[in-house]
Amino acid sequence: MANISFGERMRRARIRNAITQADLGGKLSVTGATISNWETGKVIPDRDQKAEIKQVLGGFTADASAASDQVSGDSGPSAFGVWLNKTRLESRLSVAELSASSRVSPPAIYNIESGRIANPRSETVRRLERALGKELPAEAKQEIRAEATIEGGR
Repeated sequence: MANISFGERMRRARIRNAITQADLGGKLSVTGATISNWETGKVIPDRDQKAEIKQVLGGFTADASAASDQVSGDSGPSAFGVWLNKTRLESRLSVAELSASSRVSPPAIYNIESGRIANPRSETVRRLERALGKELPAEAKQEIRAEATIEGGR
């Protein structure tokens, strides 16, 4: 994967954990604006803050070396996969039930929730949103668009 900044990895981990900037700020005793500044790279958190971020979100390097602006590799489900799993469980639906109501195959649902499919087709997203009766949060939609963008393309 390309060199992705600490802030961008932090943003992705926050979205995957289904935590808003304000909620993460509350857990770290900073404002949501501070989280935004960290995510955009306007400000870099100090060593202690990085350790706290690691504790809350997981998967972060927190040392002061040159690699400290990087986060360990991405793994796990996308923001959409996290949202899908959380929303399906909150709705008390099995994968089979969601599949029947959305006309998305059970393997596709399992693969999205597990992270094997990170960038589902827009029609799949729409079908699942309709079946669950909830709209995907804007941040997750942005991540799907970003994942679908090819670097260097026009």
